[in-house]
Amino acid sequence: MAGFKSIIEATDGLDAVNKFLEHSPQVILMDINMPNKNGIDAAKEILSIDPSSKIIMLTAVDQIWAKNEAMRMGVTAFLAKPFKQEELINTVSKVLFPSSCKEFV
Repeated sequence: MAGFKSIIEATDGLDAVNKFLEHSPQVILMDINMPNKNGIDAAKEILSIDPSSKIIMLTAVDQIWAKNEAMRMGVTAFLAKPFKQEELINTVSKVLFPSSCKEFV
């Protein structure tokens, strides 16, 4: 996507929190199922540090409880895998530029 300077990858939930503290990313794509700290717990910690963080949760399985928990605690969007490239681009654009987009996917 045009306009991004870098993409930073974390190996697990603990690493995601550390990378967040180090880089302060514009948007975070967070899988729910990760080793050492799951995505829900990592997102909760990130949002406790910066409640304005833009987090898009990803999951390969339809976990209604996880989606409900993620949205309740302030995650910005939720995307179920597999997804098309256009869905990812649209979701990231809507999270970063909500005034120029009509509604979330």
